[in-house]
Amino acid sequence: MGKSLTKHYARWLRVGAVFTMGVLAFSSVTVPSVSGERDDLVRQQQEAQRKRDELQIQIASLDKDLQAHILRLNDIQTQLPAAQAAADDAEAKAAAANRELQIITDQLNAAEGELQSLGKTIDDLGTESSRSDQALATMAREMYRSGGSSSPLLLALSTESTADVSQRATTAQSMARVQARALENARDKIAVTKNQEARQTALTKRIQGLQTKAADAAQKAENAAGVAQTKVLQLHSLQQEESTETAKLKARSTEITAQLNQQNAVVNTARAEIARIDEENHRKQIIFQQQQAAEAARRKAQQNAQANPGRPQGSTPPPPPVKPGGTFGYPLPSVYPVTSGFGPRYIPGLAASAYYHYGIDLGAPCGTPAIATANGVVTTANWDRYGGNWVIINYGLINGNSVQVFYMHFTRHNVYAGQRVNRGDVVGFVGTTGNSTGCHLHYEVHVNGVAVNPTPYM
Repeated sequence: MGKSLTKHYARWLRVGAVFTMGVLAFSSVTVPSVSGERDDLVRQQQEAQRKRDELQIQIASLDKDLQAHILRLNDIQTQLPAAQAAADDAEAKAAAANRELQIITDQLNAAEGELQSLGKTIDDLGTESSRSDQALATMAREMYRSGGSSSPLLLALSTESTADVSQRATTAQSMARVQARALENARDKIAVTKNQEARQTALTKRIQGLQTKAADAAQKAENAAGVAQTKVLQLHSLQQEESTETAKLKARSTEITAQLNQQNAVVNTARAEIARIDEENHRKQIIFQQQQAAEAARRKAQQNAQANPGRPQGSTPPPPPVKPGGTFGYPLPSVYPVTSGFGPRYIPGLAASAYYHYGIDLGAPCGTPAIATANGVVTTANWDRYGGNWVIINYGLINGNSVQVFYMHFTRHNVYAGQRVNRGDVVGFVGTTGNSTGCHLHYEVHVNGVAVNPTPYM
């Protein structure tokens, strides 16, 4: 148990004992008390404690849920920068792939345009070649028919005089040669152009293949960019959801904490008033005991004086304090090792007095029954984040001293506030709830509101 835990419970150590009055030597005399008022306060305190227990359970559940949401929110916020960077990188790659696709598409359009132009040139040259071929064929047929001298061509070139027929024939032959050369040139151009067309066709097919690959790469890059951007959007959506839920849980936790503080105020007020009443009863009890002791001493002195005249008589001593050794039973069914003793704990780096252990830790396994070490009344059966499930039992006045015992870190309670228990009754089961690092029972003994070493009392 840490110092913070002790401070946490220190406010409760002043709670007045529920007095269990034994049979006094002079039972006909009673001690005045305001029992009705006290009973009302006890009921008020128990109701406030019940509400507080419910609120503490809600707080614990909210704390667990809130912590889970905060962890998820932190995880999302950690993922977002990397996801955004991946999305930006994917967008850049998609843009680059689309630029590459556009360049190749432009090249393909140019190649297809050149191929189309070459095809048109071939068609035009073919038409020209066909015309020249037809002209030569016609000329040849006519010359063949006329024997080479009176062809319609020569007649068309002739005048009314026949003197220049030979010259005209020579001219016709020259025209035929020119026509033949034109036909040959056209055929040569067709051959060259077809060769260019073949090369351009191969180039165009190659560019078409590149365009197909570029289009596929661009599509994949677009898909990857879409997936990356979807991831970012999903993370932003989850971030918003977790932020909203976290805010709701924090608001609810604040609301319940306010209610818990209100119930704590009710409990503390009731406890303070009960403590005042118990203190008054305790004061009256002491006065009563002193009066009874004085009366007994007076009677004893009177009897001694009558039996032994002239002998001085001493006064009767006050009630003895609680004596260690056999006063209480052991808090477990069998003896277990003390894993942490009573008193200051020495932790490296801290002052010697920085950590004080107000009880002892018994290293029993989880689930081991913990038992009442004397007869008494359960004043508290509660839970909090420090002591876990814990119980306080009031043993009342023993030899005129108010005695209470604390049990902490139970797996679960086996008693409730206000329940009367007898020595040996099971009050809970060993656990490791609250501020604990392993299964054990934390056991404290308080005499007149002061924690004492429990070991001598067991």
